[in-house]
Amino acid sequence: MDDLGKVTGVASGTVYITATTEDSKKTATCKVTVSKKVITVAYVSLDNETITLLEGDTKTLVATVSPTNATNKKITWTTTDKTIATVDANGKVTAITAGVVSITATTEDGGKKASCRVTVEKNIVAVTNVSIQPESIVLAIGNQRQLSATVSPTNATNKKVTWTSADPSIATVTANGKVTGVASGTVYITATTEDGGKKASCKVTVESVIAVTNVSIQPETITLPVGDELQLTATVSPTNATNKKVTWTTANAGIAKVDNHGKVTGVASGTVYITATTEDGGKTATCKVSVTTPIIQVTSINIQPGTATVTVGGEQQLTANVLPTNATNKAVTWTSGNTSIATVSSSGKVTGVASGTVYITATTEDGSKTATCKVTVTASSVIPDGARISGSVLTGWDCTKIPADGKVIIPANVTIISSRAFANCQRLKEVVIHGNVYMIGEEAFINCTALNKVTMAEGMKHIEASAFEGCSSLQSIVLPATLENVGPRLFADTPSLVSITVKAPTPPRTNAQYSLVLFGSSRNPFIYVPQAYIDTYKNDPNWFWSEYRDRIFPIPTGGDSTIVQVTAVELSESNLTLSLGDTHNLSANVLPTNATNKAVTWTSGNTSIATVDANGKVTAVGTGTAYITATSTDGGKTATCVVKVTDEETPKMVLKTTANSLNLVINAAPQNQNGVWIDLNNNGQKDTGENVTSFSNNLYGTSTNYVINNQVTSEKTVTIYGKVTILNCSQNQLTNLDVTKNPYLNDLDCYSNQLIDLDISKNTKLQGFDCADNQLTNLDISKNTELVSLWCINNQLTSLDISKNTNLTILWCGANQLRDLDISKNTKLNWIYIVNNNLTPASKQKIIDDLPTRSASQKAKFNNYNSQEFSQSQLNAIRAKGWTVVND
Repeated sequence: MDDLGKVTGVASGTVYITATTEDSKKTATCKVTVSKKVITVAYVSLDNETITLLEGDTKTLVATVSPTNATNKKITWTTTDKTIATVDANGKVTAITAGVVSITATTEDGGKKASCRVTVEKNIVAVTNVSIQPESIVLAIGNQRQLSATVSPTNATNKKVTWTSADPSIATVTANGKVTGVASGTVYITATTEDGGKKASCKVTVESVIAVTNVSIQPETITLPVGDELQLTATVSPTNATNKKVTWTTANAGIAKVDNHGKVTGVASGTVYITATTEDGGKTATCKVSVTTPIIQVTSINIQPGTATVTVGGEQQLTANVLPTNATNKAVTWTSGNTSIATVSSSGKVTGVASGTVYITATTEDGSKTATCKVTVTASSVIPDGARISGSVLTGWDCTKIPADGKVIIPANVTIISSRAFANCQRLKEVVIHGNVYMIGEEAFINCTALNKVTMAEGMKHIEASAFEGCSSLQSIVLPATLENVGPRLFADTPSLVSITVKAPTPPRTNAQYSLVLFGSSRNPFIYVPQAYIDTYKNDPNWFWSEYRDRIFPIPTGGDSTIVQVTAVELSESNLTLSLGDTHNLSANVLPTNATNKAVTWTSGNTSIATVDANGKVTAVGTGTAYITATSTDGGKTATCVVKVTDEETPKMVLKTTANSLNLVINAAPQNQNGVWIDLNNNGQKDTGENVTSFSNNLYGTSTNYVINNQVTSEKTVTIYGKVTILNCSQNQLTNLDVTKNPYLNDLDCYSNQLIDLDISKNTKLQGFDCADNQLTNLDISKNTELVSLWCINNQLTSLDISKNTNLTILWCGANQLRDLDISKNTKLNWIYIVNNNLTPASKQKIIDDLPTRSASQKAKFNNYNSQEFSQSQLNAIRAKGWTVVND
């Protein structure tokens, strides 16, 4: 501050300026705040306006803020697409994937911006070498051998190779490296890499050997009694094949065996496949052999002992002797003349139920021969240790006094088993209730978790609530015909219970005023009732038994047993052809549909060819034939599928989409339709619901909607397997379509998607192709010589070579970026749309000159859509050649 009071700011802060009179008696102050001068940002610049990076590379951009003394030089870095390149707070750019992105630096002061255009290119790993395995082979004429090419390094960007034969008259080679011998001689097969033109060769020597192409067996099916023999004949084709040796094998020598000459001998009853395999080429043929047992008829039957006496609850094992001893069918059925006195099991074990006399009968299945045993049942007057009885009421039982075998026989003088008499008794395994007992009280046997057998005689009338609740080991029970009432939750919490037989002609009632819950939360058991009264139960007016109408069936023929046995097993397919590596899910149908135990075990007759897991999933692991068998746990019933594994690759097409479902039109030849399926969850195996069942021979027919399952990514993958001839996948938000693995395509429509490239070079049978409204920049159709119609409008094509497509009648390639188009080879053209391109004047004139002349009957059309690309004189020249110029 000077003497005149002029204040000059020196540094930021606060200060007081004081004025004092000369006599120092008076003063005054002024508070002065000095602030720092703000220099604003004028602009920002980057050290690079454009840079090019490889995927994975990094580079730090430097931002310069002007003026250099600006107060706030802070900047923020941003990218227009993080999937292409990212940038951190210090300007470090990281290249992610190929593309173009803009990196911007923005000043905090004033929001000034500067940008750098970043081009990210693929990190190309060049090919350095290629080798072929094997390096030399010897082939017979007509035989084939697969070669494989190994490109180095293993992470090379472009591993494509082209296979060529130095002399196709000696041996040919496919695009996949499969060599076929044609004529005697030596030739080199060469694999050339697309990247770098690296080469490797295999020396192929073709010998004048006539290869086997097929083998057949006569007869194809036979029926053979046990012990008999039959000669099979294998016919090798062609008849002049050099090596006609075959090897004979059986899928199960326990059923039928075969010698080295094809002679089959029946060993045991059953069905088996005999296979002939050629030594040359491994061709196979099979014969289905059914081996039958010579029938020796039953002549008589007797029972031992002929008479027996048992106490109530006691048991007696009877034995049936079927004669002659070598009879083919020795099965017998056991029946009781009065099950209220004694019951008999399917094995002949008699159990006394109530005092009296009854005849037990054994009847042969073959010839219905019968024998009887007179059984006298006596009541035991001895009260068992542990029983607590008041008058005729069994009030309880000391569970510690239950015999070691867990069996309790209710004493003869008991008429009522009271509530909770056996509650929570873990030692109780079996209870026999005689005919004098007419009521079982509430929770009488609740939580008897070991109880697995209940014998209940006729005479029982009332069973109260929860009587058998929690009996978790109980599998089946028979309720007598005298039963009148039951209580709620009678069989609640009995997870092992599979069958309940109710013999009463009138559905037992309940006193509950609400809909009875018989099983608690479970509805699993089957309920078996008399055949004549099945509708009565199913239509129960009190909504009691009718609640379980879907589980009610007639009592099976043969007595009291309600375990429904398996009679047969069927497979979803009896014959199956797979390629190496393929998987397929077989399913087993166990009959009858109400069989109690439907479990099956899966086995493979040759795990070196095909394996099968516990769920029926078959995996092809080697070429040849294998037999996949499902065997029922109950009864050992079997069903077999013949699986043939080839080294041919399964045709497939891979679609990638951002949609959640696909609308598709699919077709295949009738004989191939069973092999067409669509992998909707991308797990590589056919699951339930993935068979294609809707086919259309019209490319524009009604589409079927396929919902994509269990794929949470934004881009989903769906694969169509099988020899598909027609595919319309238009308007499905496809980002990628790979049809190179399906050479059977005749028609392909994929318009209105998001495709940027598409390879159809392997689809040489294509006749109709529509790829309009995509983003294609290149289209190679030089291999599609059968093409009749081509629709590729509204893409980004800069060139199109149709010189090899001499069958074209329809050409729609407008709205692209074509400068030239040569139609001189396309003399069959009849409908074209080529405007809205960038055709040069010379090209347009050549198109007019090359247009084939058409008659009025041919109705040739040149779609112009009022474009100014062709002059009126040029359009008139087109009309002069018989073409109608369409402007609508």
